[in-house]
Amino acid sequence: WPRVVRKGGKCLRAEKEGEFEGTALRWLDAGFGFIQPDNAPTDGSAELFAHCKGFVGGNMLAEGLRVKYDTEWDADKKRYKATNVSGPGVVWEEEYRGGRGGGGW
Repeated sequence: WPRVVRKGGKCLRAEKEGEFEGTALRWLDAGFGFIQPDNAPTDGSAELFAHCKGFVGGNMLAEGLRVKYDTEWDADKKRYKATNVSGPGVVWEEEYRGGRGGGGW
């Protein structure tokens, strides 16, 4: 798992970039979102959960932009999740929202 720097309960950064590619689908202000892997069905069955603890170079997903990521098996959820998420689709919340902030995590 990548090292995560946290300040005031917010996710700040991890230190490794991912190997797979996809598109950031949606972001929830609770600190997580979903990624559509390349070459996967678009019916929602292949979407990967992504938490801000696993982001490199930002703390939220910008919907519709490209990302790179690794996958890790989540034994509790019995499915894969995205880790080490990086690329244009990983942004800093303060910069992306023009300093307005937003999330409650």
